[in-house]
Amino acid sequence: MRTSKFGIIPLFSFVILMYLLPVAMFLSRGMHSIVFTEVIYQKGFLYSLLITLLVCLLASGITLFLGTSLALSIAFGNPVYKKIRIFVMLTPILLNPLAIILGWIFLLQNQGPIGLLFGFVHESSILYSSTSVIIGIVYLGIPFVSLPLLNNFQTINKNTIYWSRLANASPRQILKKIIFPLSSRGFITGFVLVFILSIGYYIVPTILGGGNVTFYASLIDQQANQTLNWNMASAMSLLLICLLILLVIVFKLLTNSIKV
Repeated sequence: MRTSKFGIIPLFSFVILMYLLPVAMFLSRGMHSIVFTEVIYQKGFLYSLLITLLVCLLASGITLFLGTSLALSIAFGNPVYKKIRIFVMLTPILLNPLAIILGWIFLLQNQGPIGLLFGFVHESSILYSSTSVIIGIVYLGIPFVSLPLLNNFQTINKNTIYWSRLANASPRQILKKIIFPLSSRGFITGFVLVFILSIGYYIVPTILGGGNVTFYASLIDQQANQTLNWNMASAMSLLLICLLILLVIVFKLLTNSIKV
């Protein structure tokens, strides 16, 4: 037991020196009241943060719907196609994110399959817009919704669903009365994961947005690497971290209030 405790010390030392200490040093630059106040009163920064939150909320909701459908098909669908569905679910994790985004550029451009289809409905291009950014976030976030839900679905007693079918319960009633209530924490977990990850995305809005969609993370990078205002970048990061911590606390309280 003593050996295992001492064996953890190098791991914690590595994490502190290589991650926590640099992050703490960076965030300490924005703890000055003058800099932090300047960030709060900058309308451009707050507007970008609001746009980021709205886009991420919408994308997280769409991801929750699609991820739930995929997880349901894996857990309760035809077992013949189960491996194919699992592969589809894990594809965003298995492939390089940059390769995925470049692939979506090919699909969404005016000459691409989706771009041509969208052109018949609307004259404007779907690429380099908030819609393309949402599509990228949704595709990358589906595994983070499907995996927690799939874990919840597999813990549901199959006999409960079997007897419900014998009682002439419709699939809609089974979903509403059995599956959804027993998996409510999985829904919240998946939604929070996608939402938190999407807020910090930099590559997705930069490439798929084409400069037309400015995420809050892009402004932080601009302050740090272009204007070299590290104090402002630190204060902006600190504001985002505080907001995320507050949201996590709210979702945690919501999860604890659910009785399964």
